[in-house]
Amino acid sequence: VRYRRKMDSITWALLGLAVVLGIVSWVRSYLREKEEERRIKQEIEMEKKKAEERKLLYRDMSTEELREYDGTDDKPIFLAARDMIFDVTTNPDSYGPDAGYGLFAGRDASRGLGKMSLEEEDCDVRHIKDFSKYETETLDQWIMMFLSKYPIVGRLKDAINGSACPTPAVAALHAIATLLLHAFSVRTWMNIYKWCLGTYQTNGNDRSKQSWRRENRDLSSINLNK
Repeated sequence: VRYRRKMDSITWALLGLAVVLGIVSWVRSYLREKEEERRIKQEIEMEKKKAEERKLLYRDMSTEELREYDGTDDKPIFLAARDMIFDVTTNPDSYGPDAGYGLFAGRDASRGLGKMSLEEEDCDVRHIKDFSKYETETLDQWIMMFLSKYPIVGRLKDAINGSACPTPAVAALHAIATLLLHAFSVRTWMNIYKWCLGTYQTNGNDRSKQSWRRENRDLSSINLNK
């Protein structure tokens, strides 16, 4: 009888332990699920907040107003290419005040990008009427890269004739980007970018194809003329 009682006690103890462990496991799983839900909700709210902030930032501005957004004093970093203004704040290592392309921050970078130059004079002169076909293509390549990575936050109000007239392909892409800027995910933007890249390579000559593939590997590694 004692042995049976002892075995019954052990059985109940093991059963109780199993129940406790089951409850603990369920509670931990429940808490993990809640934590994951909370994390996802926070990410969604952050994305919504960023989208609202981008909408508030979107406005047409003059070149003088653009100069305020050069990344100093924790300000956003904007740059213009043709008449489109891009927010490149997420890449301060490239466009921040002391970065390699920091000269373009808060300025119309069209001429410098097309000529692949970091000379101050190429940022002071805004027209691109004297651009060769190759320089125009190079500028368009930069613009398509910007469209794939950075949001458009406005247009230049005092755009110069010659810099504010994109080629048809870029103009069409800009129209789509402006209309659907906040509706597309990053993945969708990359698909559009790849499609444009394929179209560009099909219609371009051999030199522009080779140049585009080289630039597309890493535009940030271009050896700009100094």
